[in-house]
Amino acid sequence: GLSSLTSIHGYLKLQGNDGLTNIDGLYSLTNIDGDVLFYDNSHLCRSEVNVLIAGVRVSGTVSRVGNDNSC
Repeated sequence: GLSSLTSIHGYLKLQGNDGLTNIDGLYSLTNIDGDVLFYDNSHLCRSEVNVLIAGVRVSGTVSRVGNDNSC
């Protein structure tokens, strides 16, 4: 899995994954040297994305559009 991933040298893009319900495997991330895009993941809670981003240093822009805002 991705649970040992601590850094990304480039961008992180998760887009159009209707079956994606959590991002637990990414919580070891501490650094992303690029942009972060969470777009159109209809079953992924926006609050979960916010928790992840709060704990990561991102050198680019962060976009969160079209994820589940109801949880």
